Amino acid sequence: MKKIIACSVVAASFAFGASDAQILELFSAAKDQGLSVTIDSKTKVVDGKFEQIVVKISDGSQSQNQVLFSDGKYLFPDIIDTDKKLSYANEFNDQNQKAQMKAGYKKLAEVIKSLDKSKIITLGNDPAKATKYLFTDPLCPYCRLELADIEKELETSNLKVILAPIQSHGEDAIKKSIAIYKEVKGVKDDATKIKILRKYYAKDASAPTNITAEQVKKEQENIMRYFETGAIRGVPAFVNESDLK
Repeated sequence: MKKIIACSVVAASFAFGASDAQILELFSAAKDQGLSVTIDSKTKVVDGKFEQIVVKISDGSQSQNQVLFSDGKYLFPDIIDTDKKLSYANEFNDQNQKAQMKAGYKKLAEVIKSLDKSKIITLGNDPAKATKYLFTDPLCPYCRLELADIEKELETSNLKVILAPIQSHGEDAIKKSIAIYKEVKGVKDDATKIKILRKYYAKDASAPTNITAEQVKKEQENIMRYFETGAIRGVPAFVNESDLK
């Protein structure tokens, strides 16, 4: 016989067919923070023995889904099929994440398509190799490590580098990004491009002083567009060009 374990984290019980208002009451803390909370869907799972309830939480611009399950009397955060070694919550979250990333990649592709060519630093041009986008930040220590070993990455992939400093790194990271784009413009060989990148990525590199506040503001607006897609959540970040088609 199929074994199913339902794991509960709520003490209260709810009658089957509980109203949306009763279910949403569990998310009162989110509503108190000004977030919108709605029932997105209800579907039968596990041969109709349980109901999967998807709750959508949104701030107006971004949203996330929370899944719950009901057996007709109780609400559970997960159902685990021990025979199949399957977590229904994990399965939902995996599918939901894939759907979100697919939507994010679509938005990111549109942003990249709108970019001036000078905002993409190309490294490698081998048609036999796959191409990746690399989103990176001059002040990010992990990005420095990635750049230190970039020749090894180029052995198997072509790269399209986009400078995307995270907001907490402030104006210096943006100024360095602008300076890199300026110096790389017109450069043909990869070695020189990498040398320019490493010059500004060095720990002791100073931010250029000839960058105006208006230039910084404009570049910051460009950078925010990458993160607003939801496809880029941190740096360094690699994205296969094939995923954007």
